[in-house]
Amino acid sequence: MAIERDRSHQERKASTNDDLVARSGLLKRALVDFALSRRFARDLNREFARTLPPGSEVDEAKSANVIDYFIMQRRLPDGRTVLEHFVAEHPNLSDAERTMLLGWHDAVEGIFEIERRDKEALVVVNLVDELTYRVRSNVGTATFSGMSPGSFLITRLVPISDEWLLSGIASILPAGNCAEIHRLAADFAQQHPAMQFRNPEKLAQGWELQHAGLGAAT
Repeated sequence: MAIERDRSHQERKASTNDDLVARSGLLKRALVDFALSRRFARDLNREFARTLPPGSEVDEAKSANVIDYFIMQRRLPDGRTVLEHFVAEHPNLSDAERTMLLGWHDAVEGIFEIERRDKEALVVVNLVDELTYRVRSNVGTATFSGMSPGSFLITRLVPISDEWLLSGIASILPAGNCAEIHRLAADFAQQHPAMQFRNPEKLAQGWELQHAGLGAAT
């Protein structure tokens, strides 16, 4: 009986996740349209100027990822994000949709090594925080073509229930030059140190090193 209850629970959870993944695609398109309205144009232009140096080459992927960050994480002058404005102005969202959307503040950036395909998901390991993520796509599994085990993704992920969702546009790096890819991951970790500390073990190590340094200083 316990095994049957556990299987039933897993099936219900998978069905809920599938529904959220499907719904997330529609909501994300509405959210992007909301962010690209004239209302936020000045703040978005400032974000592009802050993120992309003058004269730098701007392609579709860079633009999409700047917009993605702007929506999810950039605080506007009123202290709220575009995402928070969107949720507040759409009272007909279900509780599950509202929870999912606001959870997207917790975006994860990094360089991810692809371990394997698991049904409708990819299982990847972030080289920055060394955590494993089960990743879905809201535009279908065809997105995963070319994302073979051993290759790498430079991308952003946002949470969806107990899984993660591709957000923005991913860049695929082929397997082979692991030394160069790990160097890129180390550079990314230096530029975004908070990302490492999503891993509780790395956070504990950081505190230990800090305490050790303070002890040596005294």
